[in-house]
Amino acid sequence: MVMHFKTLELNPDQKVIWEATENANPAWIGTHISTQITETEEGCSVIFSHSGFDTQWAGKDPFELTKGGWEHFVKSLTSYCETGEGQPW
Repeated sequence: MVMHFKTLELNPDQKVIWEATENANPAWIGTHISTQITETEEGCSVIFSHSGFDTQWAGKDPFELTKGGWEHFVKSLTSYCETGEGQPW
């Protein structure tokens, strides 16, 4: 799968925001993916978002596939951080 992104903001070790410019899933085009990492007393906090979807995609397969994919990857990342094992596709 080919994906292309434009970096809108980059603060090393803190925050990155990308804009999707090319993707096989048409719902992604023009959306923003943001990850922000903050050090805490317990370790770190990760805030992730994928925003800016056009309302035309609400409830349709391209959007629902995106939700399911991110749910999988966030659970996999959590598992990896807690146990050292993620769940690759």
